Amino acid sequence: AIWATQPAVVVVLRRPGCIMCRSQAALLWEKKSEFDQLGVKLACVVNQALPAEVEAFAKDFWPGEIYLDESKGFYAAVGEGKIRKGSLWALLNPFGKVWKNAFKSKKVVGKNHNTVGDGTILGGLVVVTTKGTSVPFAFQEKAFGDAADVQDVLGAAAKL
Repeated sequence: AIWATQPAVVVVLRRPGCIMCRSQAALLWEKKSEFDQLGVKLACVVNQALPAEVEAFAKDFWPGEIYLDESKGFYAAVGEGKIRKGSLWALLNPFGKVWKNAFKSKKVVGKNHNTVGDGTILGGLVVVTTKGTSVPFAFQEKAFGDAADVQDVLGAAAKL
């Protein structure tokens, strides 16, 4: 398991080409040295076998461990037992939260994104103790582009 020998932060990514997903990953990866000092591993989970997309994501945003979760077990876990999907209707409101998330993310990743793959399955993030005995911090993406606050994730990791 990802957390067999040390605690882990696991990013449950919606889609590797997504501007908002890439932004979240990049902001967390920037703090990798701090997580390393805490003895906490960083890992990312994707739900689709998209080798070219995962390779591009790894190259530019997440050069660490990336796992394929075809069964979507992580997605159900962060969704409190259900695989949740976001509404594409949210994309129609240019004043809504999704667009605010996208504009904020554009400042981090620029134009380096795409729409390849199914981006409707919502993700999240979990901090898991060694051997998976508990999850002291969990974040659930409720609208496309919602991301856990990096300082909150670091704070949870520091308590392990």
